[in-house]
Amino acid sequence: MEKTTLLSKLDSLADLLNKLKEILQEHGQNTSLQEFLLYAAEKKAEEVVELAVSLNQELLRQKGKLSGSYYDSFIDLKLFSAFSEPELKELASTAGFRNRLAHDYLEINPQLALQTMKRMVKIYPTYLQNIKKIISKRK
Repeated sequence: MEKTTLLSKLDSLADLLNKLKEILQEHGQNTSLQEFLLYAAEKKAEEVVELAVSLNQELLRQKGKLSGSYYDSFIDLKLFSAFSEPELKELASTAGFRNRLAHDYLEINPQLALQTMKRMVKIYPTYLQNIKKIISKRK
């Protein structure tokens, strides 16, 4: 995949994160639409993880690695030394959250989901910066 395509995906991921942040802010202010906004936020959170995993897999593929799971696609980024192990574990936990959203959505605790999504909007900007550095080093 070309560098420009990867950077375009990175921009799309930044846009998704901004939308997630906006939805979460509106959720806190608009009590009459909270249930609807929670579902919208969950969908954006799922899209964030999906796109991040796609980026991870492409970067890892270029190093001859293919991760066996969404979770591992974050952990395996250690090949690039741009992340600390705690950062990678925290990012990887969002893959587990995405799986629960996709497969166990009726069992999700709304408060826990909100906490996780608020954490995502805090940790993913560093992910974006580190991935941009990795991409920028490519030829």
